[in-house]
Amino acid sequence: MVILDYQRATPQPPDLDLTEISANRSISLDIIGAGGIGVVYRVQDRGLNNEPVALKLMNSAFLNDPVYVSRFRREVAVARKLSHPHIVEIFDFGQLQSGGYFFTMELVEGEDLRKLITRHKAALPIEDALNFFFQIIVALDYAHGAGIIHRDIKPENILVSRDSRDIKLTDFSSAREIVLDQGLTPEGGVIGTPHYLAPELLKSKSISPLIDLYSVEILLFELLTGAPPFTADAVAAVFAQHLTKPIPKIKNARSDAPDWCQELAEICTEKDPSNRFSSMSELLGELFRQATKSGYSLASSAIPYSILQLSKSSLRRRSLLSWASGLTR
Repeated sequence: MVILDYQRATPQPPDLDLTEISANRSISLDIIGAGGIGVVYRVQDRGLNNEPVALKLMNSAFLNDPVYVSRFRREVAVARKLSHPHIVEIFDFGQLQSGGYFFTMELVEGEDLRKLITRHKAALPIEDALNFFFQIIVALDYAHGAGIIHRDIKPENILVSRDSRDIKLTDFSSAREIVLDQGLTPEGGVIGTPHYLAPELLKSKSISPLIDLYSVEILLFELLTGAPPFTADAVAAVFAQHLTKPIPKIKNARSDAPDWCQELAEICTEKDPSNRFSSMSELLGELFRQATKSGYSLASSAIPYSILQLSKSSLRRRSLLSWASGLTR
């Protein structure tokens, strides 16, 4: 999926030839954005009844770099294995005679969470933040169940549709070997994005689903407070905070945040992964339980069966409590 942002569209690079794509399948090409290794166009796809889709074309500057080619192809291969309402849908993949690669994907009008957070200029409403968080975890729980770890959870990779406010998780390129700079000063290769990086990756570069658990909780902190918990002018200083500092108190920046949000944050961001929740499913269940108890309504078009059972169990408990209360009157 790509989010339309006409006001910030990137000019078309002069070295990209779209003639072959346009002649073969796609029409009405116009540029709508650019990523780290590719340029994204809005097109009408003849193979999909001329429906508007997004087409991502790999920048020709990277065509001879096997690392970047592998990353581009991996994004397609991984995402094609996943079919979920909160994960971007990829339609097609192709290679040009000139050697370039492209793929088409779902096109949704809206914005990513980075733009949403910036536009609010502060913290999001509690219930909105919790719903975004909930839907992201639902998507990651599904991906982990399929044996896939995202590895790069950050606001730019979380898309929000403008009409339904549904979350879509995107960018499964899993760029472990790429330095992803977020306005910081690179001081060596990093895995993932510095602000959201699990500390074990800095020490052993071990990969497990618990790195996504750490990153997604850092994201919740930012949704609730307007800024990530660990910031600095240099990457090394951010790394040091991930390795040594506990996550700050959410209430220092957001007095109306529920106390249990801090409890979840502290568990998910334990430096030792074995002290965190054991899985995204466990976090999902605890979030649902706490939010429901606090009166927040969490919505998703793909709530796991286990959470539905938890909800029914909670309703049964409340019903029994009401019945028992009536007996004592």
